[in-house]
Amino acid sequence: MKEVKLLSSDEEILSAFEVMKELRPHLVKEEFVNRIRSQEKLGYRLLGLFANDKVEAVAGFRTNECLSNG
Repeated sequence: MKEVKLLSSDEEILSAFEVMKELRPHLVKEEFVNRIRSQEKLGYRLLGLFANDKVEAVAGFRTNECLSNG
């Protein structure tokens, strides 16, 4: 069974590294959690798609409000 989960712990975030690195090969594993934590201060969140306790896909996003969009 597959499950989408908001990644919040350091361990969960780090579990997404290998998948994220597929699209962002410049990322460094030892810096990954700190970089996510830094972006979280600006509203960034990371989702993971899990199958059998393994991350298969990730999506980073942030929400915002804008006067032009209501």
